[in-house]
Amino acid sequence: MAGGIVDRDRDLKVQAELDRLRKEYEGLKEKRMRAQAELDAVRKSLEDLKRKAQENYGTSDLEELKALLEKWRSENERSVTEYREHIETIKEELQKIEARVNG
Repeated sequence: MAGGIVDRDRDLKVQAELDRLRKEYEGLKEKRMRAQAELDAVRKSLEDLKRKAQENYGTSDLEELKALLEKWRSENERSVTEYREHIETIKEELQKIEARVNG
């Protein structure tokens, strides 16, 4: 009875497509819920990190934190250079003392 009031094959195809779309929708809905939960967790983590940065460094601004890090790196490099120079001075003084004692 093709084309008549009852077209079982056509109805079954539509029903199968509808079932597939419902399943796909449910999968997407679950995926969206997981993504939202992950986003909420990331946002909470970011807020915690910002709070800790503010407490520890006086700012949570990324550019200010980068500037602080660069400042500290420069200070560390300067301190190492000064320490190296100090060690060299000590070595030179020791060599002078040894030269006088042995000399």
